[in-house]
Amino acid sequence: MEIETARLVLRRLDTGDVEAMAALFAESEVRRHLAVSPMDAYEARDFAVQFIRESRTEFRDAGSGAMAVQPLGGVVAIGYCGLRPLPGESERLELMYSLQLRFWGLGLATEAARAALDWGFETMAVEEVIGLCRPDNAASVRVMEKLAMAFSGLTDRYYGDRLCLFRMPRYLWRPAP
Repeated sequence: MEIETARLVLRRLDTGDVEAMAALFAESEVRRHLAVSPMDAYEARDFAVQFIRESRTEFRDAGSGAMAVQPLGGVVAIGYCGLRPLPGESERLELMYSLQLRFWGLGLATEAARAALDWGFETMAVEEVIGLCRPDNAASVRVMEKLAMAFSGLTDRYYGDRLCLFRMPRYLWRPAP
């Protein structure tokens, strides 16, 4: 399975992505926006192996999960993006994304997230996609606003943290032109 955009390819994560994902999770500036603990390079590699394994299991069991994001024509992932099943909530998925710091500010997160959102609504029987981010993560707030996801307030329901909750119900979704 591959999703191609103007500048990116989204594809299922595989074991060849371990080093790229480890590099992502090792970046402290990236990690501060994720629901993960501080980790050194060895722990980041172990976490990347587990993250890839869990994503592959999610795809097998639920048909969705994190996908590698790589530049069109590139060979190495620069991050991940996808739709994650929410435990006990079969009608909803969570939009998730993260890119290596050097790729921030280029519109790539929005491009990848739009592609994942469109793919999810086009191929899955999901009624709503939610997005979560820390209140101080202005860049992620902006990504979700660009996707026309509606801000629904703060919640502490997920990840043991107080997070901004954004929603996109199926009936409001419009595919990218």
